Amino acid sequence: RNEFCVVVDSNKLWRLSLEDKTASEMLGHTSAIQFVAYDPLGERLAIGDIGGETLIFDASSMRERLRLRGNSGAVSTIAFAPNDQTIATSNTTGDITLWDPVIGCVRGIIRVAKPITMLQFSPDAKALAAAANDGTINCWWSE
Repeated sequence: RNEFCVVVDSNKLWRLSLEDKTASEMLGHTSAIQFVAYDPLGERLAIGDIGGETLIFDASSMRERLRLRGNSGAVSTIAFAPNDQTIATSNTTGDITLWDPVIGCVRGIIRVAKPITMLQFSPDAKALAAAANDGTINCWWSE
């Protein structure tokens, strides 16, 4: 895909196309949008908001596919596992939540106790790295 998204006025999501050089409003959201991420194939778009919700949309139609609730603070970052088995979100209080990407249930919570600024899965989806606002990086490996 030759497009990307930008947030305007904290709650409006716009799609910018590099192919036809157009911009279109995709979504007006009620809460301030904190983070936006595409899945590895560009088929889904995740939006994390200040209220702690993460919404997963079909990237083409912008139809809501899933709503992840349970973050205790504003969503600070979102990552999709490359194998499409997990979505990870973090919040401003330092919790990382691992979600089932099909039904939206919580698979696990990792408590870091400091604000997370970035999450990244390894290419084989067996490791998750988290960068905190104090400059530290933590990594976790699955079996």
